[in-house]
Amino acid sequence: MSEDPHVRRNRLQNRWSARQQRERDQQQHEPAQSAGGDRDTEATSSSARASEHVDR
Repeated sequence: MSEDPHVRRNRLQNRWSARQQRERDQQQHEPAQSAGGDRDTEATSSSARASEHVDR
């Protein structure tokens, strides 16, 4: 038995808007954290690269 197309579209729309709302909230609440996270990732990857050179 297939779903009513209108019901299906509404369900997908609701899931999409809920996801967008979550992402918007995260961007508002943690701008400094996300910037710091990027910096941490760069530092981690560069130190990982340095340790690879030491291993060789």
